[in-house]
Amino acid sequence: GRIKEALKLSKSGDKVITDSFGVYSRQAIDATKGYYRGTWASQRYFEPVADEVAATFVASAEKLSPEARSVLAEIEQCDAETVALHVHKPTSPQNTCTTDYYNWAIANIRTYVPEARFFVFSTDVELARQCLLLPDGSRLVDCSKWGDFDLMQTMLRASHNIAANTLLSWWAAWLNPNPDKITIVPARWTPTGTPPDLIPIYWTAIPTT
Repeated sequence: GRIKEALKLSKSGDKVITDSFGVYSRQAIDATKGYYRGTWASQRYFEPVADEVAATFVASAEKLSPEARSVLAEIEQCDAETVALHVHKPTSPQNTCTTDYYNWAIANIRTYVPEARFFVFSTDVELARQCLLLPDGSRLVDCSKWGDFDLMQTMLRASHNIAANTLLSWWAAWLNPNPDKITIVPARWTPTGTPPDLIPIYWTAIPTT
């Protein structure tokens, strides 16, 4: 309501501009006025202004909760390259990230960064501990009670990302400022498939079966 008021959009004449998840729309870019509502999960929307977008959405550590700041300090003080691995609701029917996906992703990164330290952000830490083939020294973080802001801002500070099939995980991986980052995502993002413009060509998509 407040957004519509600020844009002076009337109830009868609102122009609502939406997107389809992971599908780039030129019509949305060409629109000159309206109320934008969507996920905008395609870097094609903001590729020309990527630096400005990153500067806008990457917050200072002072804005995080004490728990998130503590984990972030561990990441920033680590003497090895770090990997933020996100496990979100592993038993949900919407989750496409299998144990094989995560273990292949871990092996992939260790091929290039043998001494990498993994920070596993999970809503089910015990399941992650039992199922993932993690190297010694990995840190499991119970994020089941974290807010989305804290989680995204902490994960994007790692050197590399292994994403879950969530919009938050996508944004954390994309906003990661490391120019040499390795970004691994599930090849099948939803139970019905992967939208065509969701995964940037420089990310690594790994099968989920």
